[in-house]
Amino acid sequence: MLATERESEHSRRSNHERCWDHAVASSANEEGVHNGVPTVADVDRIAALADPIVRNLQITQCYHELSLALAAMSGGTTNWCTFATWASKQAGQTIRREDLARAFKNLLGRSPAASERVGRVVASAARIDPRRDVLGIRESAMRALVPMDAFEFTSDAVGRGNKKVFEEIGREFARFLATFRGDRAFDPEKIARFCDELRPGEPPEGQGRLKQAFARTTGRFSRRGRRRGPS
Repeated sequence: MLATERESEHSRRSNHERCWDHAVASSANEEGVHNGVPTVADVDRIAALADPIVRNLQITQCYHELSLALAAMSGGTTNWCTFATWASKQAGQTIRREDLARAFKNLLGRSPAASERVGRVVASAARIDPRRDVLGIRESAMRALVPMDAFEFTSDAVGRGNKKVFEEIGREFARFLATFRGDRAFDPEKIARFCDELRPGEPPEGQGRLKQAFARTTGRFSRRGRRRGPS
């Protein structure tokens, strides 16, 4: 890897680590996410964060916390929040423009036409001033070919989707855990009351499928029996 590429990779990782440290610190300063089971208030607070990168990192962490709480409630069952944790983590790469940048850089590196054009730019710059950093010029020329507007659009779209799913579905899982917290068995009438609070109809406006999912989930938990509940 070229020196400039190593520096760019180091800078990207450092920025990611700083964002993660900030996200964890912000969560730790709020009661809920790191002091027990995430609450509806935690979900609302995280969804309201303006910074899409910090918000995504906290969403991913909250999904993880919800997954652990649901697994404890069901006796170790893998659940929707388990997969949502992975999906949100993957979405974070797009929000931070990491995966698209990697893919596009690889494509440019394998493109004879792009290499030829970059080579011409480097040769012209070297003729103008032989003392110029050739590797730096090449890196700058490659970056100039990257469609940053497309990256920005994709990052924004994925960030909005990450937020929307979390504030709608993640919120209901937090409400589910709060509703059945400490119960020794699932009460069918209590389950029905919980599901009645979900919007009727099909998505995107309705939550009918989410209602079906919770009804089936609680039924499966009831058949398996509960080893322990979130405390």
